[in-house]
Parts: sequence; C-alpha cells; structure tokens
Amino acid sequence: MKETFKNLVENDNFVFLVLKEHEVPIGYAWIEIKNYPESAFKNEYKSVYVHQLSIVEGQTHKGYGKKLMNEVYVIAKKNDIDLIELDYWFENMAAKEFYKKQNFKKYREFAFRQL
Repeated sequence: MKETFKNLVENDNFVFLVLKEHEVPIGYAWIEIKNYPESAFKNEYKSVYVHQLSIVEGQTHKGYGKKLMNEVYVIAKKNDIDLIELDYWFENMAAKEFYKKQNFKKYREFAFRQL
C-alpha cells in the first residue's frame, strides 16, 4: 500500500489537497489533470478529474467540502480547464446531494451485472 501511494504522490498529473483546522487534517481531495487525445469518437479535451473528496465524520455540513471544491475550481482555471469530472457510488446520497449543490450534472451512468 505504501509503494502504491508513493507512486500516486509522485505522479505529476495528480494533486492532493489537505484541509486542516487548527493543524488537524479534516478532509482531503485527490484530483488528476487529464488530457484526452482526439479519437474517432471525441475531440481532444482536458479535464480535472476528482478521484476522491472526503471530510472526516463529524465535520460534514460545515462548508469544508465546498472549500475543497473551490480550490479544485481554482486549479482548473489556472490550467485553462473548464471541465470538472467525477463519479461517486450510486447509493451515496450525501455525495449525490453535495455535487448537485455544486451544480454538477449527470451525463453518463454505469451499470453492472454480477454473474
């Protein structure tokens, strides 16, 4: 696990944000600057992909998630990127409501079938 995390941190496309209150970590975001090449199906584009965003239990609903997302938006603008992408578990209602408040729109759904 340590080696995997070390490789993630050393990847120049990944950015890790840590939110602290009184020097105590209370949340983080792991984002990626993605470059999608042109293909037969899509034009070339760039995005900031939010892999994870989390606030410690007991500290939610205090604006900390919004604060982290605002920093994500700043990073996107500094990189001339106007698209933020992310996904979350279908049954994670807290994430669904949070991103809805952040004006995210669904444009694709994933499904699976266990055999």
